[in-house]
Amino acid sequence: MFGRIKTTSVLAMSCDFVGHLAYSGTLEILGRVEGDITVSGKVIVGPSGCCISNIKADAVEIYGEVQGYVETIILRLGAGGKLIGDAKYKSIIMEEGAVFERVTDEGQAVPAADPCDAHPDGLAAVVDRSQVLATAGETVDPAVEKQPYGEPLPEPAPDKEVSQEKPPAKKPRFQTVF
Repeated sequence: MFGRIKTTSVLAMSCDFVGHLAYSGTLEILGRVEGDITVSGKVIVGPSGCCISNIKADAVEIYGEVQGYVETIILRLGAGGKLIGDAKYKSIIMEEGAVFERVTDEGQAVPAADPCDAHPDGLAAVVDRSQVLATAGETVDPAVEKQPYGEPLPEPAPDKEVSQEKPPAKKPRFQTVF
């Protein structure tokens, strides 16, 4: 926009980069990077790319491997992409085969969800909050009743015969006076 040409730079598979990398535009990483990456634009870590980095960019796409912290607006983990660390994002897209292994500040991996909690159709599982709190060591008040999510929807009204009559004409809102 306004005469600026958006550029894409590629760090090739045979390249190793160590240090802080700052860039404006789209940066595609096919090689290896060790150090912080700050981009005003998009970072794409290709299938052969490996980053031991903290990445801050407008958009981040991971098809290779990233170890570190990612801060972005849109995070995309492509098939075969792997993020080991943590991320701050507004929206995330995870393709089938992507791995996001969260690591806490202490370096401990966050325990994976129990596969038995998974929905058979591949949807997210519904977990009872009291079980989660009890697992976390918090006390749960047994006197608190479980509330239903709402009343069932009313039955639809039976189909009515469609009237062939025209609706009455509406009166004009304004009247022109000469």
